Amino acid sequence: EYEGINEDPVVGWIGGMNIPVVQEYYRAFEQGARFVNPEIVVLEDYVGSWDDVQKGKDAVLAQIEQKADIIMSVASAAGQGILEGAMEYGAYLMENETERSDASKKQRSAIVASIAEKPEQVGAVLMEGLINNRFEGGSVRYLTLKDGAVDFIFNTNADGLPLLAEEIRAQCKVITEKICSGEILVGNP
Repeated sequence: EYEGINEDPVVGWIGGMNIPVVQEYYRAFEQGARFVNPEIVVLEDYVGSWDDVQKGKDAVLAQIEQKADIIMSVASAAGQGILEGAMEYGAYLMENETERSDASKKQRSAIVASIAEKPEQVGAVLMEGLINNRFEGGSVRYLTLKDGAVDFIFNTNADGLPLLAEEIRAQCKVITEKICSGEILVGNP
């Protein structure tokens, strides 16, 4: 029911550089996409740069040519090219909220949802561990939706209306609640 969405279950993911922390974003995106549809094709690409806008735009076109109509971007400044390409070629975009806080209202209309990282919550968890003698140096801890370290934001169009239908937003809320309760298990990326 969305303009530009085809019947083929194909989504795309584009990162800036092919490094471990960015690969974790991909694996998390892929895991979520496959939870919703185990048969989905998830395209993966890397711009090879954090700031090459044209390469970002080229990456979007390549994925659209492979029938991706929803694309996740984790590419820093190169994400501007990904956004421009999504708008120009008719795809929808998901992104890390910190990448485009200055996007115009018209540009935000192409971004259906965002991941919002909450560094203040990460700091609070770290401080709580230090204060209560539970901090474990030299270890890795993944903070999650349940910890409040990340959130999912549904974006609006230039008129302030949600870009995704209420039923989709409601399904996402149910899934989020099930993840936080432990009913749906999410593996570390």
